[in-house]
Amino acid sequence: MWIAWVCLSWLWVFSQAAPKASTEPLPILFELLTHLGTGGPLSCERLRRTASAITQQQAGWLQRGLEEIASISEHNFERDLHRWAGRQPWRRLMPELYTFDLPILTAVGPSVRKHAAFLPHEMFSSLFKNAPELFEFLLTGGHNNLESWWQEASQDRCTWYSSHPVVDAVPDARLRVPFGLHGDDAGMHQQQPVLCVTWNSCAVRRPVLDSRLVFSVLKLSDVLKDAKDSTLQKFYGVLVWSLKALSCGTFPACDEEGRAFDEHYHPARAKVAGQPLAAGYVGAFAELRGDWKWLKESLYLEQSFAHNYICHCCRAHRKITRLFFTDFSRTARHRKTLVTAEGWWAMYAAAALVSPLLFIPGFHIFRVLFDALHCFDLGIYQVTVPSALWELTEASAQVFAGATRAARFVSAYVDYHEWCKRVRVKARIRREKWAPSLWRKGLRSFPAITQHVAKAAALRSMVYWMARKCKVLKRNRRDLIRAAMFCHFVQADVVCRRSGRHFTPEQRDSFAHHVERALVANHCLAHDAVDEKLYKLLPKHHAATHVAFDSDLNPRRVQCYPDEDMIGRMKKIFSSCHGSTAHFRALERYAIMTCCRWWCELAKMRGAP
Repeated sequence: MWIAWVCLSWLWVFSQAAPKASTEPLPILFELLTHLGTGGPLSCERLRRTASAITQQQAGWLQRGLEEIASISEHNFERDLHRWAGRQPWRRLMPELYTFDLPILTAVGPSVRKHAAFLPHEMFSSLFKNAPELFEFLLTGGHNNLESWWQEASQDRCTWYSSHPVVDAVPDARLRVPFGLHGDDAGMHQQQPVLCVTWNSCAVRRPVLDSRLVFSVLKLSDVLKDAKDSTLQKFYGVLVWSLKALSCGTFPACDEEGRAFDEHYHPARAKVAGQPLAAGYVGAFAELRGDWKWLKESLYLEQSFAHNYICHCCRAHRKITRLFFTDFSRTARHRKTLVTAEGWWAMYAAAALVSPLLFIPGFHIFRVLFDALHCFDLGIYQVTVPSALWELTEASAQVFAGATRAARFVSAYVDYHEWCKRVRVKARIRREKWAPSLWRKGLRSFPAITQHVAKAAALRSMVYWMARKCKVLKRNRRDLIRAAMFCHFVQADVVCRRSGRHFTPEQRDSFAHHVERALVANHCLAHDAVDEKLYKLLPKHHAATHVAFDSDLNPRRVQCYPDEDMIGRMKKIFSSCHGSTAHFRALERYAIMTCCRWWCELAKMRGAP
């Protein structure tokens, strides 16, 4: 009996971390299988042993699936586990993996290997045909929801909607599912960055595992950097090929390179070639999200934060005085150099190396979004908040008690912690991170903090606390400017919190006004404190002006918080797989986890036990 007790103890521990579709407990089989997608302690070997132990001790109440898992041979257990999963009815909620030849870099030089991806158009069709309720839950939100979404989108000032080919081809807005793309890379496998690309429906808001659908993952150390950028060209080429099929609403008859499907080459796909994906439903490109680094690398931007011309939307410059990017007002000279979508596309489509993403039907440069998470929370606030705290903990400020700066930092944390409890802020900075050495490293550097000190959500909430504390000081001009800066940052965030996905004209003007005043105040502080090395100005300050002045979208409704969450989940899955097969196994584990989750959600929708 002690074996059964240990197994049940493990199940209880895992259940505290496992992602669930609802607060109701999952069946024990799905509880075990979903942990393959958490990257946690339940490895495939432990899964096999646990299923075997439960089978031996509690065979009377065991589900049949556990018996089958327990009977799988120890040799090549994970391979056989995925074969078993492929025969289960719940696995049909997602399509089979699509494999293609990908040029990569190996230890001995360039090579070609089989890579895998979940094609968006096949995911779209699989959900519609096997679970219409899930199709509505995950992608459409219902006919009326799609119609309302497109009605709001049609009011956008940019030419994206009026020039969208899918809008012209499918006049009925109730059949158009707007989708967005996100890409990012992070240190994942043996400290090597791995690129993860996801897509989602922009018409619904769901939990992360339901709203972010994985296309594929790629270890960047495998990328072959030749003159043609072969690896990424093929990787993104497969994605764009699938998105074109999604935009047409029919299954393609050829692969991404034009080779026709037949009885010998992808016979299952040959049988459905030319058939509708989902009874007239189509996908329509709506937005491309990501940090500035990924946007630069995926679109091959010639203007970026690493160059003198820092922005792909205008001619803002690091050195030319009349085009300084540090002019944050709406009357800045570089505001008169904004590109047009048509001119930008013509220039980049004629480059020596063209990004495949430009050929997504409906692609529009002003729907390539500067992300509020990276511009504000992990950009401006990472340098502005520590600079302000450094000033507030000066002995002359007399805001916090203490004989030394370290002691005043402790007093500041006590005040901050009490404020968090009072206003019920969950995302907080930990006590051990409130050390002066972590907020300002060296006398020659500007105060700045990293995500190891404060996460994005904690910084966003901390701006409210800083606004409250800065009101205390009114000694001189700098104190008043600092208080005004944080006040306008807070007011801009309040406008976003109270608005929907698309700003009304009044909300748009209010948000732009507060962001402009906050950034201009930040510039004044940086100018006054240039000798003290405070309030460093970043290209992300300039990106924030485009967020505020050139878009009708609420930046807090299209930010990358859910995307970054999904990247973190895929990081755990990828890191738990063997390096040589991780690009396959990570997607297979993700499929098991997600299908189990959706199967339970579908059962609940249909009233099944």
